[in-house]
Amino acid sequence: MVEYLEWATREIQPDYIKLMHESGTSMGRKFDKPTVELQRIIVEEAKARGYLTVAHALSLQDTLEVLEAGVNGLTHTMFDQPPTQELVDAYKKNKAWLNPTLATIGSLTTEGKDLQHKYAHDPRVEGMIDEGKVGNLCACMGFGVDHGKVEYAYESVRMLRKAGIIILW
Repeated sequence: MVEYLEWATREIQPDYIKLMHESGTSMGRKFDKPTVELQRIIVEEAKARGYLTVAHALSLQDTLEVLEAGVNGLTHTMFDQPPTQELVDAYKKNKAWLNPTLATIGSLTTEGKDLQHKYAHDPRVEGMIDEGKVGNLCACMGFGVDHGKVEYAYESVRMLRKAGIIILW
């Protein structure tokens, strides 16, 4: 792992390292994911080289684990169950920030379908989007149907913001 980070940072000079920590829980699937210890090593090595670390995690448990590994921020919020005080405490411990990507979560659960349709057909953007692509804007991913709720994502943002966690929009 150390050799990879040395090569990657020498060759591409990133601003940050993004970790994937996804069990598939919130999408009704089962994915293998790295151990927390491996993620911690990646975080430590990245930080030693001066890079931020961010992570993809969509379930509460995955988020708690990757925060335990020490990441600087999350690139999505969780939506598989209601947020907890443990989540708030984990963010505070790391001084981590959140970029919630609520539109993505709405697409995963299909609960954002009405908004997607509204914005895809907004007269202010008419002619700016190829007509053949407008349908793409209205199509939800749907991977999270029956496995989570967009309201849990909204509530996580409200809780974290109220607790003083930086929310990036």
